[in-house]
Amino acid sequence: MADSIHIYSHYFELQAKSPLREKKDIIVETFEAMWRPITLTTLTTVAGFMGLYFAAYMPPFKYIGLFTAVGVIVAWIYSLVFLPAALAIIKPSASNKMIALASSNQVDKFANVMVSLGNVTLKNSKSVIGTFLIVIFVGLLATTRLTVDEDRIATFHESEALFQADKSINQFFDGTYNLDIVVEAREAEALFEPEKLRKIEALQDYALRLENVNGATSIVDYLKQMNRSLNGGSPKYYQLPQDQALIAQYFLIYSASSDPTDFEEEIDYDYRVANIRLNLNEGSYQQTKDVVEDLETYIAKQFQSDGLNATLSGRVTVNYYWVKDLGESHFVGLALSLFLVWAVSSILFGSVMVATFAIIPVVTSILLIYSAMVALGIKLGIGTSMFASVAIGLGVDFAIHTIDRLRSLFVEKLRVIGTPR
Repeated sequence: MADSIHIYSHYFELQAKSPLREKKDIIVETFEAMWRPITLTTLTTVAGFMGLYFAAYMPPFKYIGLFTAVGVIVAWIYSLVFLPAALAIIKPSASNKMIALASSNQVDKFANVMVSLGNVTLKNSKSVIGTFLIVIFVGLLATTRLTVDEDRIATFHESEALFQADKSINQFFDGTYNLDIVVEAREAEALFEPEKLRKIEALQDYALRLENVNGATSIVDYLKQMNRSLNGGSPKYYQLPQDQALIAQYFLIYSASSDPTDFEEEIDYDYRVANIRLNLNEGSYQQTKDVVEDLETYIAKQFQSDGLNATLSGRVTVNYYWVKDLGESHFVGLALSLFLVWAVSSILFGSVMVATFAIIPVVTSILLIYSAMVALGIKLGIGTSMFASVAIGLGVDFAIHTIDRLRSLFVEKLRVIGTPR
């Protein structure tokens, strides 16, 4: 959209100054003046979004960066090829108000505001620079205080039924967030062995002692209950049978008298793979990461022998690995986008200093957003982590247009007064 707006703005400006001039000549002059800044901003925008593509580790982020970069290139081609042809056919005219302002050498109200702002800036240049340096310093400090977190239910409004139901279930029941621990043996029917079942029981008991873990279910619970029921219901028999053959018989008795699919979520038909399902009442990354990390540490120490191995799975585990490297990916993407924009600007302008000035405004704005996020308690999550690369890709356009305009005016001024020695 920005390319078309800049082209139309310049076209109407030239037409307002020379209303009787041939419109095709105005179109040619417009594109002679605008092709360079539009191309510069397109290349820097593409560089910013390609930084997101190269640095992101999640496919959705990568594709957002890639598709946006491609879309910007397509828009640039249409702006330079289709738009002049359309202008030549439609031949739009500047408004009478624009023509009147141009003929009287006046500017509109908004331009007057910008002129006044410019005068204030020039008269107080040191104060303005000092203010922005403070913003940069505060932003850098705020960056160190950003918290990486993500809770999917928090994307819904508190008044929605889904949010309220989730809150009630987590308050009065075991919880709506699942973490699965898949335990695998090497041989079929290996999970008839009491030693292996006791290791599953110990892992389950350890998990129940972790914060936010309110419930756990595994085949161990069913075996304990069967042992109790077949021994007169005495509470003292609520324990694992100590005999492998007896355990096999319990499974056989149950399968003969009940639905054989009752245990399909707890153990496979070969009695080689079992699942422990944990229920948590919190789903945010910050509330569950300790659970995942503690369980991984426990498994690494306790499941290195006896032909058993365990693996974490389930939604909580997926969320953990989804968000775990989000902060690192965000700042790597930010740095890469800034570098690519700076490098492209350096090549296009032929000046490292000019390129540095081009990225200062967008860097300041990003740091200002970091400060606002910290002040308002906004976390760096899946959605908010993409803003920086988007801001760099789009926000750098303002500085590019400003610098290129200053450059053009400076060159024009030199032509009038002659190049100084």
